[in-house]
Amino acid sequence: DISYFVAVARADRTILARDAFGIRVDMPGNHTRVVALDELSPTIPISPGESGAEYRIYVGLSLTPEEMEYNRKNR
Repeated sequence: DISYFVAVARADRTILARDAFGIRVDMPGNHTRVVALDELSPTIPISPGESGAEYRIYVGLSLTPEEMEYNRKNR
């Protein structure tokens, strides 16, 4: 299982909304890479007079503290 997040932010990086998601991915044998697809329909709260260019969408993996520590030690 892989946990990830999607966040909507203003251009100044102020987060307006953030949601967590999960997806199950099979990694048979000793594979180290996999491709997965998950479809979402985020809503961006564009106010009158604003443009979509004033917003950013961030997508990333949600790591446990142990995973973060492992990644920091094994850069």
